[in-house]
Amino acid sequence: MVRLVALVLITALLVGPASVVLPAPQRYVATISRDERGVPHVSADDWGPLGYGTGYAFAEDRACTLIDQIIKVRGERSKWLGPGAGNRNVDMDFGYRHLKLWENAPKRWADQPVRVRELVDGYVAGFNESLALNGVNGGWCDGAGWVGPITSQDLYAHFSDVVMTVSSISMITEIGRAQPPSGTSAPHPGALPARPQMGSNGWALGSERSSTGGGLLLANPHYPWTGENRLWEAHQSIPGQLNVYGVGLSGMPLVQLGFTDAVAWTATVAAGRRFALYRYDLDASDPTAYYVDGRRQVMTPDPITIDVAGEQGISPMSRTLYSTKHGPVADVDTVGWTRAQAIALADANADTNTTLTQYLGMATAKSMDDFQDVFRANRGVPWMNTVSTSADGRAWIVDSSATPNLSREALAAWAVDREKPGLIRDAYRSAGMVVLNGSRSLFDWADDDNAAAPGPVSYTHLTLPTICSV
Repeated sequence: MVRLVALVLITALLVGPASVVLPAPQRYVATISRDERGVPHVSADDWGPLGYGTGYAFAEDRACTLIDQIIKVRGERSKWLGPGAGNRNVDMDFGYRHLKLWENAPKRWADQPVRVRELVDGYVAGFNESLALNGVNGGWCDGAGWVGPITSQDLYAHFSDVVMTVSSISMITEIGRAQPPSGTSAPHPGALPARPQMGSNGWALGSERSSTGGGLLLANPHYPWTGENRLWEAHQSIPGQLNVYGVGLSGMPLVQLGFTDAVAWTATVAAGRRFALYRYDLDASDPTAYYVDGRRQVMTPDPITIDVAGEQGISPMSRTLYSTKHGPVADVDTVGWTRAQAIALADANADTNTTLTQYLGMATAKSMDDFQDVFRANRGVPWMNTVSTSADGRAWIVDSSATPNLSREALAAWAVDREKPGLIRDAYRSAGMVVLNGSRSLFDWADDDNAAAPGPVSYTHLTLPTICSV
């Protein structure tokens, strides 16, 4: 068992091989007990200390994984690791800088509930405390120049990266390399990304299929055993407030798939789309100007400079990337960005900031009714179905993830467009991607007063299976 106490300033004295004791004044106090399989059981009396203990335990296990993700969302891979094969790191850095996950993290994640802010700040403090005491604990990044403490801004940027995994992040290099054609150079040839191969299984059984009358859940998430998407197992508890066991992604201060005394839940990859591509007719004299309903509009330029390590040391590299009214321009067609057309990506999770509130509510729900109320109040599960059951034998599945909201007229028009030869048809048939005609305002997402944010489908209009006992 490890009992942890942290100061406002990170200073420490290591006492023995299994305990960390810090002198007063105290800020965070948490206890970590590891079972025979090495799974950490983190307990504390409040949310900040719980985050502290969770961050400390995660850093003991996988410090390298999280720090690697932080330099990614900062747009610093090229600075530390070089341009990468085919300039992949360069394109990725420009893409992340253009999305501004790190730059806009304070604004995007502002006004989080007090418990969430305490969890995040505590997690960062615990992670950095472990890093100061233990280094990376023999991890694969030991000695790397990019290893160092993280900040709450870093962690919030990382949450945005997780939220946008199957939308903007799945096309981050296409965003980062998108450049308008010049009069003297051919357009960069792009390609439609392959359809993501993602999926999981889950079974929720209710009272009629349970010998005890209670719920039964089997979780079978199809996530890798290595890398940044490897799940991390933990038990978290605060007396009278929280007692949850399960798994979460790297850097997440809360269990994402798990169980409590009242409910159990897992996730499978939802079939819906989290983004749409928009194709525009361009001004023949200016490839950064496009038409909507016959009216000329100008793309928004975003000049970006990154650092790139090479044989002669670190040198700057600059590009100007562009956005339309719908989102960042991306190089995704087989002929790239031409003088006739450009393509932008609209992301239903571009503003999602309720993910931590969502998982906190799920972990503290006292019943299936409470559990459902969390989904009504938040749109925080970004791209997954939630499969769940409860102690009283009710089973429930819902896809509450962010989904673009198109009018019936737009859906009918797109169904016609996707049968015509060209990009709209090819993208759907080869990669399952929805491409809309951005030069017609008909295809703008429809706002719903009941939705958590403008553009996505609201919870009240989702097709939800009825709570059942089987």
